[in-house]
Amino acid sequence: MDTPAPRASWYQELVIRFPDGAREAFFIERSRSGTHRPTKRAQPAPWTLLEHHKCPGCPLAAPDRFCPAALSLEQTLDKLAGRISYEEVQASAVDGDERTFRVTWPLQKVGAVFVQLAVFASGCPVGMRYKPLLAGLQPFATNEELGKHLVAGLLKRHRGAVEECRKELETAMETLRTVLLHLCKRLAQDRALDGDAVPNAIVTVDAFAAWISMQAEHLIQGICGNRK
Repeated sequence: MDTPAPRASWYQELVIRFPDGAREAFFIERSRSGTHRPTKRAQPAPWTLLEHHKCPGCPLAAPDRFCPAALSLEQTLDKLAGRISYEEVQASAVDGDERTFRVTWPLQKVGAVFVQLAVFASGCPVGMRYKPLLAGLQPFATNEELGKHLVAGLLKRHRGAVEECRKELETAMETLRTVLLHLCKRLAQDRALDGDAVPNAIVTVDAFAAWISMQAEHLIQGICGNRK
């Protein structure tokens, strides 16, 4: 029997409070390995099928299989559908150590959390490779914090080899942007969403990946100094 994830889980619970007084709570159920386990639906949406806008090079296969990132993201859509991306919301998150973090951000920035979970914690082959690098990261991390965390993890993975770290960081961001592009294609073609909160949340994460690519040298040097 599968047991709950260790207390070090990145997100355990997230609550969003909207300007109109509405409140939505999200409980992030995880497997023992820390993979996000979305609530099972009797009939997942057609756009979550693996073969629908499948990412190039994805090693998963089976005609009746579903994309893990899409299934993870589907769980949030009903609660965010109809919402406008720029409305300012109050969000609170509880991590695996039962610490609470609070922010007041545009909805698309908070929604990016769910996109990050969908990619890195769903069982997506791309995200699975980099999920260990997020261990210890606080909820609602800024781009700078997340970027430094990823670089530090890659430097450790490559035992301080800067060039190898740089190459893998570039590859990671390129493959991440491919996943995000195909998630956008899934949503655009097969689900009519009122509001723009969900697609703009994906765009927000894509902008982060592009920023990481441009700031790679700065981030690496910030940790290693001028060592090449």
